[in-house]
Amino acid sequence: MPLPKPTSEQLNAASAEELAEYAGPALERLPRGFLHPAVFMPIRERIRASTLDVVTFLSGTKGERVLVGQRGVQPGDRWWSGMQNIAGSVILPTEELEPIEVRMSDGRLVDLGGARISHDITTPADRILNKEFGGSVKRVAPVKELMRYWIDVENISENKISSWTEVALAPGNDEIIGGVLYDTQDIIDRPPENLVHGHEYFIELGLCALRAAQ
Repeated sequence: MPLPKPTSEQLNAASAEELAEYAGPALERLPRGFLHPAVFMPIRERIRASTLDVVTFLSGTKGERVLVGQRGVQPGDRWWSGMQNIAGSVILPTEELEPIEVRMSDGRLVDLGGARISHDITTPADRILNKEFGGSVKRVAPVKELMRYWIDVENISENKISSWTEVALAPGNDEIIGGVLYDTQDIIDRPPENLVHGHEYFIELGLCALRAAQ
């Protein structure tokens, strides 16, 4: 039976088991997917979330112009609040990712018991680009994976996928919203002070991949 709504004094004195009992009913009522930062940030510090970053080149520039986003100021974000970054976000549990069939070497379809397996990074990439740049750009090339890795910084742990693509202005837009276009080689050689640490590395990886694909 859940504990009644606690007072501040009870919370401060509660054991880990009691805190779990207090939190359980409240978390069950939260919608899946987007969480308010006040809820998301402390949860994020206690799990390893899956995230996708998208190095975004301006179409027609042969990779010489890269689009960088601007993070909002989040009081609970002690690491990257207000910084510039490669477009990226958590892959949402509500995201309808394109599933794949899994087959044995003899062609037999594997019964996954209702589970679904997906390689789809295009669906979350399109959502991320639309949100990051206010619908002002459209993707005009496939989303290609660069690398998968884990990142740990203080209390934050993430399972990350880095990718790249090309975009153009969306119809009806005269300028890009919420982002800054940089000379790609310049940002690689001289990263801005407010660029998230290490993002110049993934921009360079994306540029190499784009050139290899041409």
